[in-house]
Amino acid sequence: MPKFSKASASKLATCHPDLQKIFNDIIITHDCTIICGARTLEDQQKAFKGGFSKLDGVINKSKHQVSKKQPLSLAVDVLPNPIDWSANDKHTKFAMAVKVAAAHHKIKIIWGGDWKMRDNPHFQLED
Repeated sequence: MPKFSKASASKLATCHPDLQKIFNDIIITHDCTIICGARTLEDQQKAFKGGFSKLDGVINKSKHQVSKKQPLSLAVDVLPNPIDWSANDKHTKFAMAVKVAAAHHKIKIIWGGDWKMRDNPHFQLED
């Protein structure tokens, strides 16, 4: 049975409890890696400047961003193992499993792979 590495578990712990429920279920049947959980404003600005995010963190905030008001991330970036950033079919199958797990918990989730500008690793709680 797969389990999260210490690094993945640590990143998942920075996320909203609903995301933790979903991905703690997913890891039982799908080996995966948590790429990113919470981001500070500085982390978000680095991601924006590095071209890894379209959101600057100031005018347009990311669901990954945390603050005193929102101490846990409302988004998580996760990829199935072995990591292959370009394996769209593999990402789609993984996302379907995540959506099933979310539905099981009655949690509404959005997958970035459904967006026009695909973001396959990205999952966020629906507003």
